[in-house]
Amino acid sequence: TRPEDEAASVEVGRVLAKRHQIDLVMAYVVPLTITPLLFENKFVWITPDGSLDHQYLKHRPVPGEPAVRGESAMRSTQTAAGTASGAICYDYDFPAIGRQHARLDLDLVVLPSSDWLGIDPVHSYMAGVRAIEGGYNLLRSTRMGLSVGIDAYGRVLGELSGNSSTHRILMVSLPKRSVNTIYNRIGDSFVYLLMAYLAALLVIRGRRWRQN
Repeated sequence: TRPEDEAASVEVGRVLAKRHQIDLVMAYVVPLTITPLLFENKFVWITPDGSLDHQYLKHRPVPGEPAVRGESAMRSTQTAAGTASGAICYDYDFPAIGRQHARLDLDLVVLPSSDWLGIDPVHSYMAGVRAIEGGYNLLRSTRMGLSVGIDAYGRVLGELSGNSSTHRILMVSLPKRSVNTIYNRIGDSFVYLLMAYLAALLVIRGRRWRQN
């Protein structure tokens, strides 16, 4: 979407959301400069009354992706599907972003994405790990990849491949609830504890080796 057309494009989304009384997460790219190439990789969240709730810039651009990096705090929105939030594609390769969502006590995360054959469908299933960690449901709408609806237990309740199917609409029913998880409370503390334990073992063995 060109910068001069963005407002009109969003207005189309506002009309659509209000007409059908839905939450619409509308993802797109806005080129800011061509030489050098720089763009915004973003979504806008539109509520059933047609209001623009918030916009989100991708927080973790893929290495080499000339996208403006988003820095805003994660925020939640109250929807008919429960408390919801979103991110974009590669963001969900990072556990820290999933933990930020988990601290919001979410029921649903919406994750518009774009893949290619080399990482399809693995990338979609990787995102499901964040859902298990955070105890929420995940809806990943994927361009050129596998779109999935995954519940808080990691179960794929619906999927549609953009590469092996001619269909373009995925209908999936996800639970309207979240699950409390230990990971929500302790994060990666257990991993760090194991690393410290391993480091201590290496130090002890090194001392014994020098003594012998």
